[in-house]
Amino acid sequence: EDVDIGPQNVDIPVRGRYTHGRAILSRLRYLVDNYGESSLQFANRETAVTVRELADRLVEQLDMVYYHVIDGVTFDADDAQWQAAKQTFLNPTGWMDGGSSYGVLLNGYGTAVVNIGRRTTDTFEITLRNVEIHDLAVQPYEGFWAVTPTEKSAESAAVVHG
Repeated sequence: EDVDIGPQNVDIPVRGRYTHGRAILSRLRYLVDNYGESSLQFANRETAVTVRELADRLVEQLDMVYYHVIDGVTFDADDAQWQAAKQTFLNPTGWMDGGSSYGVLLNGYGTAVVNIGRRTTDTFEITLRNVEIHDLAVQPYEGFWAVTPTEKSAESAAVVHG
């Protein structure tokens, strides 16, 4: 009865990928402990990096963003790590950057992350009356990438980022 949906939070300082970066740290620790000095090279990159270097870079950038948002710490505008951290993790619009914005989510038992609409246990005879929906906003941040085969062979395909 008398359901008011909105407004959407429009002061979200970081993108969703910041949370993903923090969540993966424990798994990353395993990779560093077991494969830290192993090197890998990404497509279209000139040099290889070690697992440890990659992990250290992620932690440094996540920490920079944390201290910037929480404590107001500023970094040198020419710092390459800060530039990468801002581009990857900071949310310049403040709007939610996911693919959906929910005012009301009805879900059965379990998570409502990927299986929205599939968990229906005990989700019947639901009635909403006198509903006002207002001020919902979302601005998804999408990255484009594709693999383009070359004339030589599929093994020499190039990864294109947009």
